Amino acid sequence: MKADLFLILIFVKRITINTMIAKYFCFKSFLLCGVLFLSGWIYGQSTTWEKSSRETMFFELTNKEALKLIKGKFKQKYWDKVLKTPFASFTKTWEDLPSVGDFLLADVYRNEVRYQYASAIPFQVFLFKEYGMLSLQVVDFLGTIRGDAKVRVDGQVIDYEEISYTYTDDNWLIMNNIF
Repeated sequence: MKADLFLILIFVKRITINTMIAKYFCFKSFLLCGVLFLSGWIYGQSTTWEKSSRETMFFELTNKEALKLIKGKFKQKYWDKVLKTPFASFTKTWEDLPSVGDFLLADVYRNEVRYQYASAIPFQVFLFKEYGMLSLQVVDFLGTIRGDAKVRVDGQVIDYEEISYTYTDDNWLIMNNIF
């Protein structure tokens, strides 16, 4: 019985020593974690995340692809083809703008990619009201009035008038609610 009591006392003493060591080790580990956390908070770099990317990518579209994009018939196979090779990229403003072409702009905002269609057209079209009729004038990027443009309205070819430097058709009356 004395031997059993002696073994129990040794066992209890060992448990107390192990518990004290475990508490001491746990306390030191807790202090170390606290010091590491505070030092990261005090000396660490601030986390200021940007909401959008700084760079915008440009992808060139063919006329056929641009028409399908505008009509809403741009399928996944066209997306895969267009997005393989970027045409250009810029950070703030695009310096070397092309004179002609259709482009798809892509940038990242938060966690989504935003696409935007952009077209570089080398001419402008001006609409005029002459004698109750609608006329239009085509001007190129140099400011020259163009008489060699192919103008169609509802599939009908409109001829150029040398006298007024405009494309006018007698069927374009304002009363027909075209303008």
